[in-house]
Amino acid sequence: MNKKINMNKITIKNVFLTLFFVVSIYTMLTAVAPVSALAFGTSEDGGCCGGPGIDGPGPGGPGGGGPDPVVCQYLNTSSSTVPTGGGSVTLSWASLNATSASMNNGVGSVAVNGSQSVNVTSDTTFILTVVGVAGNDTCSVPVTVDTSTSAPTCDAFTASPNHFSSGGGTTTLSWNTTNATSVSINNGVGSVSVDGSTTVSVSSDITYTLTATGAGGTDTCTETITVGTVSGLTCDYFNASPSSVKKGSSTTLSWGTTNATSVSIDNGIGNVSDDGSVIVSPSGDTTYTLTARDAAGNTVTCSEGVNITTGGGGGSPRPSCDLEASDTTIEPGQAVTLTWNNNRYTYEATIYEGDDDGDEIFEADDRDEAQEGSIRVYPNRPTTYTMVTERGSYRRVCDVDIEMEDTVILLSTRDQEPRVAGITLTQVPYTGFEAGPFLTFIFYVLLAIWGVFVAYIFTVKEDKFLGFSLAGAFPKKKSINDFSTKGVDTEEYISEAEDYVASTTSAPVTPANLPVIGYASQLAEEDVDIKSELEDYAHNNEALISSDAIRFLEHKYSAAEQLSILDKAITAVKKSYPSEDGWVILNLDRVQAVLGSHIKAIELPNVPVTVGSLAEAIIDGDLSSSCGLIGHRPMIALMDAATDLDALYRERRGGETVVSEFLRTKSEHITDDELHTVIKTLTSALDGTYRDEEEAVKVAIMKAIKLVTK
Repeated sequence: MNKKINMNKITIKNVFLTLFFVVSIYTMLTAVAPVSALAFGTSEDGGCCGGPGIDGPGPGGPGGGGPDPVVCQYLNTSSSTVPTGGGSVTLSWASLNATSASMNNGVGSVAVNGSQSVNVTSDTTFILTVVGVAGNDTCSVPVTVDTSTSAPTCDAFTASPNHFSSGGGTTTLSWNTTNATSVSINNGVGSVSVDGSTTVSVSSDITYTLTATGAGGTDTCTETITVGTVSGLTCDYFNASPSSVKKGSSTTLSWGTTNATSVSIDNGIGNVSDDGSVIVSPSGDTTYTLTARDAAGNTVTCSEGVNITTGGGGGSPRPSCDLEASDTTIEPGQAVTLTWNNNRYTYEATIYEGDDDGDEIFEADDRDEAQEGSIRVYPNRPTTYTMVTERGSYRRVCDVDIEMEDTVILLSTRDQEPRVAGITLTQVPYTGFEAGPFLTFIFYVLLAIWGVFVAYIFTVKEDKFLGFSLAGAFPKKKSINDFSTKGVDTEEYISEAEDYVASTTSAPVTPANLPVIGYASQLAEEDVDIKSELEDYAHNNEALISSDAIRFLEHKYSAAEQLSILDKAITAVKKSYPSEDGWVILNLDRVQAVLGSHIKAIELPNVPVTVGSLAEAIIDGDLSSSCGLIGHRPMIALMDAATDLDALYRERRGGETVVSEFLRTKSEHITDDELHTVIKTLTSALDGTYRDEEEAVKVAIMKAIKLVTK
């Protein structure tokens, strides 16, 4: 056979038929048993490919494979940044083969696929963790806080006035904000400037809310205006101090009402007193409303808002501190101008010499002065000036140093002769006045005379100097001795006591050598010297001796013995009797008592004076007659008067004494205490104030007369 066979066609056809046959067989087998049941080889040798055989598990399923892996497909956020102060974002996520899911930062368990809104106040990274049979997986997303802008703040919002007694009226709303781009007020006021004021009319209680908006968020503050009712029930005031606090801090609510029988505040405070205060700690922005009721059931309300400031982010603006000096190196005492230019958030400024614990030299009176100003200082040594600026709790410190220039003292030595050499002082002409010896002597004589004159005028103060009368230039002061009774008309100045004695009695005949009470007659000239010697001796020893004691010594002892006996009597009396201002009184009774062991007492008759005594003149209040009756020995006359008044005093106290009827009658208006005071005044005349005896006696008489005539 010559028939030619095409091998290429036979081969291709056979291949297709073979493949078709294999696929058909495989399809039939898979319909009867799973593919995993097919294996090449036996269970003993593990098959051709090292598999475990028909009954062993495979890597892809229950019989031979594992579970699918767990996958966190994504975790996204609606915004990767929030403004200063915080904000909300929405997180969304998806996963594969997960049975549970959870998220950090307090979110907790979530669905394996879903979304959730969260609040972010600071930079935060959220992490999603998904868990399944085959394991777990995570994915994360960050959210940051934008600090490029600061949150706006409502610094102040007030109404003046914020209360009307009744009917309402017009009030002024004033406000200040920081970092605000727009500001609005509710209740029909609308948009306003960021800082300013406006006038509104109110007729009933109303609360205005100011909203400040800026790039960093918003802030609000409120002010309530109250209007009293006709019944007299009013909410006088309701304030929060401070009105803005940080979260967790406290503020004080204070209120006052009129004609209220009950007062209550909402937000859990309850019933309160008509006027008072309470401390609260709100957790968020809160408006407190006070309700006051009267007996008739009328009510009035007033509200006060408390704003909670948010933390985090940029916070409140801080003050700046910028202090400069016009010159930092000066000479001691030179003026230096200190200048400062702080930002508008600087509310207070103080400058100290040294550090901030040194002496304060300047304190700003207001905000404008704290932000910009200057002062002048004069340091005389190296000094540091420190400025402290403040705004609320924020504080800044800056300083400037002032140094002193070095003071250099150059010392040089003369190394050359004077330009004019060889000239002596005698060769220099004298241009003054040459007095000469004679004129110089006259000058010193006149100077000495002038010194004596000045000393005489200011020390001695006499009326004449070197024969020249100075009476007109230096009049002398009059003393009590100038009161003289000479030349007095006796008929015109005769006392009532003298007139009484002259008309009712006649002068008795005094027995010889007997003492006389009073001072009715002058002592004989020869007796004056003896009495003067004894009295002077007593005075020199600080003793006042009476006239009857002197007469006793004269009667009993010789002139040679009298002084020695008197000395013994003075010594004994000072030991036995009390003194007055250092002086003791020697009367007849005391002298006889202290000398009783040496002598025999002598009774001297006590005869009253009937011709007018000093005691009677004193009781009568006659100063002229009293001064005339003291005689040559004033102290003896004074002691006689004291003795007469002592007799009167003793008679009043029940004693047996001899007293003139005139003295008894004229003293009826004087009490015993007053009489005792008069006697004490007379007996204490010599207290050392006056050196002259007569002057001292006259002063005592004047005091006594003043006592009896008051």
